Parts: sequence; C-alpha cells; structure tokens
Amino acid sequence: MITTAVKVRIHSFSPSVHQQKGFPSGPFHACLTAKCGRDRQGSACCAYGTSVDSISYHQLSAHRSYFEEKLGMEFTRMFADVWLEDPEYPGGRAIRSSVQNNMCVFTTGPGMGCEIVRYTKQNHLPDSMIPAACRLYPVTWNQGELFVDQIQENCICTAVDNPATQSIFETQYSEIKDIFEF
Repeated sequence: MITTAVKVRIHSFSPSVHQQKGFPSGPFHACLTAKCGRDRQGSACCAYGTSVDSISYHQLSAHRSYFEEKLGMEFTRMFADVWLEDPEYPGGRAIRSSVQNNMCVFTTGPGMGCEIVRYTKQNHLPDSMIPAACRLYPVTWNQGELFVDQIQENCICTAVDNPATQSIFETQYSEIKDIFEF
C-alpha cells in the first residue's frame, strides 16, 4: 500500500466510529457485493458521486485508457471542471466525479459496485488509487474529526443480522491509518 506523502491530521474521533459495526468481510468486498439502498441493488453510497483526492486522481490518470474504454467516455468528462483546494484531502485538493444516470460514473451497474475498486483490486494496484472518501465509507472526516456518515438504507453495517464482530473503525483501520495522522 502506498502511503500518502502528507497525511491528513485527525484530532478527534466521534464515538460512532467505535460503536458502529463494520463490514463482516472487509471494506472492498462489501463495495462490490453489498445489496444496499432502497431497491437493494447496491451502490447506494455512489448515487451522488464522490470527491476524488489528487493522489487518487493522478493514479487513475495513469490508467486513463482503461477507464475511457470501460466507461465509454473521455477521462476528463469523468470529473467536474473545478478542483477544490482543501488541506483535508490527501494531496491537498479534490475534484468531484461526474454523475450519470443518478450514479457516480465509476459505478458499473446495479449490484456491481465500483470500477475503480474492481480494477485496483484485480490488478493489485495501491489502495491509494481508490478515492479516500470511498476507501473509508461510511467513515468520513471534517475539520479534523473522524465520524460515521449517515449510512445508506439497507447497508450491511446497519443490518440487524450483521455478523461483524468488529467496529467500523477496526474494519477500516488499515485505510484510516494510511490516510490519517492521529
């Protein structure tokens, strides 16, 4: 795993990161297989696109031809036009992914998950190629605090029968440790 050059500083943790159950099979398996959302088709957290930190963006751009062919569009169209300068993102800035058909452009279809996650994992590429916001979901951060975002309906995390024995902090710990300094 490649560690970001400058980690984002976290100074506090909401109790929710230790109280919320985690993913029973790890974060990325859940991303590709979860049957979340009202329609139970999966990818509920992808409906609004994501903030792609500059570390991820540059790694994705090195594989632009793959994503252009797979998604059928020019690489630059996969993102908004404006970068947000923000020291809370790895690399100090982020750009929004485009949304198409009410879904992040990197979502490959109902119940099929994220193409960035799939491609990264299948090709044994660094996890830092996956946007930090996606690597951590449903854990998120703002103004130096780590907390659990509002979890999408029917997510495995909120299921009564979730077999996970670890908290979301524990199941996401390797990603948290890679992105943040605390």
